Amino acid sequence: MKAFFDSNPSVNKVSVFSPFNYDGLDIEFDIVLIEGYTGTLPRFIHAVRAANPAVVVLHYLLDLYPHADQIMDLDVDAYLTNSKLIEARVESHGFRSLWVPLAVDTMVFREGVPEDNNDNNGEGLKYNGIDLVYVGQYSPSKTHLRSLLVEASAFAKAHGLNFAIYGHGWGRFSSSFSGTDILSNWKGVLPLSDLPYVYASASLVLGTTEASQEGMGMVNNRVFEALACERRILLPVGGEVMMGGLKAVFGEDLDGVGIYTTDTTDGSVRRKLEELWGRDKKNKGGRDAVKREHTWDRRMARVLEWVTGWNREVITRPNRPKVVLFRGEGVEEGGGLHGAMQGLHDEGFWDYFEVDGWELIKMGGNATFLKRVDVLLVEDKVGGRVEEIVRGLRLKEVRRKGIVYVEGADRDGEVEEEYDIVGVIGGGGGEGGEGGGGVGHRVWDASNTTSANLVNALISRASLLPPRRASISVSNLTVEGSVVTAHAETRDFDCPRDGGWCVWLHWREGRTTEPSLVSCVGDRNGGTRKVRTDDKGREVEVINTKVTWDMKEEEGGGRKGEYELRVSMHGGEIGGGGRVAGFKEGWMVGSLRFIWDGDLGGGEGVKVEVGGGEL
Repeated sequence: MKAFFDSNPSVNKVSVFSPFNYDGLDIEFDIVLIEGYTGTLPRFIHAVRAANPAVVVLHYLLDLYPHADQIMDLDVDAYLTNSKLIEARVESHGFRSLWVPLAVDTMVFREGVPEDNNDNNGEGLKYNGIDLVYVGQYSPSKTHLRSLLVEASAFAKAHGLNFAIYGHGWGRFSSSFSGTDILSNWKGVLPLSDLPYVYASASLVLGTTEASQEGMGMVNNRVFEALACERRILLPVGGEVMMGGLKAVFGEDLDGVGIYTTDTTDGSVRRKLEELWGRDKKNKGGRDAVKREHTWDRRMARVLEWVTGWNREVITRPNRPKVVLFRGEGVEEGGGLHGAMQGLHDEGFWDYFEVDGWELIKMGGNATFLKRVDVLLVEDKVGGRVEEIVRGLRLKEVRRKGIVYVEGADRDGEVEEEYDIVGVIGGGGGEGGEGGGGVGHRVWDASNTTSANLVNALISRASLLPPRRASISVSNLTVEGSVVTAHAETRDFDCPRDGGWCVWLHWREGRTTEPSLVSCVGDRNGGTRKVRTDDKGREVEVINTKVTWDMKEEEGGGRKGEYELRVSMHGGEIGGGGRVAGFKEGWMVGSLRFIWDGDLGGGEGVKVEVGGGEL
């Protein structure tokens, strides 16, 4: 994708961001293309919209993680998807949508293996002589994978063929293959840069599809990459939806481009292998089809043409932020912040509702209409009847609460602690200033009610603030063989609204290697939920989640030494000056240290030092 935009004369700059790496968000981007999902994604979207409220945000929906409804809760302008079914679904939710199958870079994936692709001993090509290959991590959600590999392994053994499996997770789920010899074919984790060489060296590539993706007819990248390397691919297909997805991309004659399918009955894979074996392994027709129709240049040119042809007067952002302002004493209808707030509503930046605070008083605080509100503001003086009701609201559906002082009203630092954002009319706060009251950067000057100031202060500042009372810790480390399990406990942390949390593994001796990601949770947290009462008498939601990893998959095969688990929460914060100065992530809020001797066998000899922390 990036290569297409880099070479396009109409594009001035292209930047690539990844989780935990958001340097450069102060640029006013015109188009942002997102693929995948992590708990910090809502904050990333708010940050790019703060820098340029007119930006077009697209989400390339390639799977259903963590859940389709949650992905379609994002504040984007349109969805790209490689599923015809998903295309229709997102359109029914009021979004623009475009069917965009995956593609491949044919300059990277091609036939032929470089002569310098030697093994560590210099004895020939390290991937030479592969007959059958499967590349991918093991996942129980790939429902046809076990039967595919069992039959392929039996076929290879019967014919004296070299069968190779590469990917993560195979050792961790070894019990899933008991009674089979599948793991004898596992060669470890493949360097990403070597993937084209493996496909080009093999005689036949095996593929499968995640169950959720198969149910949506999504064709994964393995198919395009194998064909680009002039190789054939064999896929078990579990129904008409997946078969329809393949034909929508490649046409009715799948065999003609080198895509061979089987049903999922016992023996079907082996019978197909018997039928195919002995044919010329080269598949020039498949590569020609990919070069003609399925390159990233073709895909992105179509997307760019589609976006630039939009009627921008038609607003299609069903999930734009929702802001409610309650007017307190001394604020007349249409007064205070009304003009700027309503103007942004008319321009489509957010849905804005202004409510007379006396209506809230009549309801006695029972404001059930406030569900799914991003920012709830009260414009009042401290101790006013409306302010007191808003301060006492404990609605989980409201993401952030703020107080905007009526002009000239006295401030109260203790009251301000109950709000996520504090707006001061007539000075006393300043953009990013301390403002007193112990709330620091949560105070902003509401005197300048221009659109730019409000977008930055409300959408960005309010939405990107980390939860102030949230905390997380790790504990209860156990070991079985090389598989290590720990438990993470979060308190008052709601994914994905408050961001995500991740567990990192650091090798402490010398600290010469980058930490590896053990687990990253950005959806509904998973685990078990309990409600406790803290020392201030408040109800606190506690979620316990199990995280598991295999030490053998660490760099150096899980070398002996001292390790540390670090658990971090990820939100963001906005700098001063009325623009996005940076997108900060990663507060390390919990840790656990342990000694790994390479052969613990059930956890004996584990030395653990537990630490914790709070935001």
